Amino acid sequence: MKKTNIKHLVKHFFVLTAILVSFPNLCFSQTLPPRTPSSFNIKQLHCGHSLTSPLFGPWPGQFVELVADSNGKQGWEIFGTMIGAADLPGAWLKAHWSQVLNWNNKPRDSFYMPNSDPRHHINKWELMVVTENFEGPLNFDLNQSEKYLDSFVKNTWQNGNSGNGAPIMLWTNWPALDGTTYFADFKKYGFSENATTYTAFRQLLDSLEFRGVNGKGGWIRMQDNANVNRPSGAPPVYIIPGNRMMARFYDDVKVGKVPTITNMNQILPDGVHPNHIGAYMVSLIHYTCIFGKSPVGLSNQLHSGAPTIDPLLAAYIQNMIWDVASKYPRAGLVNNQGTAIDNIKTVDFTVFPNPANSIINISNVNENTSTEIFRSTGQLILKSNLKTIDVSTFPKGIYIIKTDNLNKKLIIY
Repeated sequence: MKKTNIKHLVKHFFVLTAILVSFPNLCFSQTLPPRTPSSFNIKQLHCGHSLTSPLFGPWPGQFVELVADSNGKQGWEIFGTMIGAADLPGAWLKAHWSQVLNWNNKPRDSFYMPNSDPRHHINKWELMVVTENFEGPLNFDLNQSEKYLDSFVKNTWQNGNSGNGAPIMLWTNWPALDGTTYFADFKKYGFSENATTYTAFRQLLDSLEFRGVNGKGGWIRMQDNANVNRPSGAPPVYIIPGNRMMARFYDDVKVGKVPTITNMNQILPDGVHPNHIGAYMVSLIHYTCIFGKSPVGLSNQLHSGAPTIDPLLAAYIQNMIWDVASKYPRAGLVNNQGTAIDNIKTVDFTVFPNPANSIINISNVNENTSTEIFRSTGQLILKSNLKTIDVSTFPKGIYIIKTDNLNKKLIIY
C-alpha cells in the first residue's frame, strides 16, 4: 500500500474517532419500549428552574388547570397535592440534590412548595420530571449532569411513592435566543451568532441534545447513561422533548408556517422565558408525553387567567407538538413500528382549523370516504362526503369527527 494511502486512512481514522467520541449516540442508541402512559390523577413533582415554571404561571398555571380539568377539579384543588413544584431559578440538577441551604440569597426551601423537596420528599410523589441547565460559565465548569440524574433515578425508584418506586422523565429545554442572557459568547461554543436570525440558538438546540456544553452532558447522553445504570425493575427514563419542540417551531416560523408568529421573540419576549403562548406549548408537550394523549382538539384557553390563544395558532401548536412527540422514540410514544400509542388521535387525517367557528377543512382521507360529526353525547348531527364543512351554525362545545374509522375532537367556539 502506498504511503500516501496509509496517511489518508490514518487521517480518516482519527476524524471518525473524534466524531464518535463527541457524538456517541449518532451510532449507538438505545431501543426503548413504549412508555406506559400515566393516569390523569398521578401525583407528579416537577423539579427544575425558570423553564419549568411556565407550567405553574399565571397561578396556578395552564398545565395545572389542564390536569385539573381532566380530573373534574379546579387548579387550586390539585396544586401542591396532585402536582408539585420544586423550582430554583437558574439552577442545575446538582443544586437540587446537594445540601446547599441558600439559593440566590434566599433559603433554598423557600423556592419549593411544601412537601416538594425532590430528594427528601419523593416518597409523597408517584412521578418526577427533572431538567438540567447547561448554560452559564459556572455550569460549564461544574456540570455533572449524568451523575446527578443517576442519583435522582436511584433515589426516586428506591423511595418514591411510599417506597414503591416512582419513574423519572427528563424535560429538555432551550438556550437563550441571542446569547445576551446566558451563553454570553456563542463563539466560545463554536457557533456564529446572528442577532436577527438567531442561527446560533437553532444550532445549540441540536448540539445540546447530542453533545451538551463542550462535550459535557447533553440530553441524550444523560438519558442513555441513566437508563444503563437504573436500578433493577425501574422503568426507563423518557424524554419530554422541549428542545425539539422549539427547533420545529423555529424552523416553521422561518418559512412562514406558524399563524400570527413571525419572530421567536413573540413567544420568548426576554430571549429565553416563554410568555403565555410559550407556556401553552410547554403545557401541551408535558400533557402529551406524560399522559400519552394527543393535544389536538384541546381548548385554546387552558386557564381563565391566561390570554386566549389565536384559534389558528392553537391548532398549529397542537398538531405540531403531537407530530414532534409521537415521532420521537425517546419520548416513548411510539412502538417498534413507529406507530403512535394514542391511535384514536393519530394525525392520519387532519381537521383545520381546530378550534373553529366557521369552516373546517378535512384532509388526508380517501376521496369517497364520508365524514360523520357527533355531539359529545354520541348523537350524529352530520354526515357528508365533503372535505370542507360549514360549522358556523353548530352550538359551542366539543364534538367528535369520525372518518376512516378514526376519531378526533373538534371544538366549536
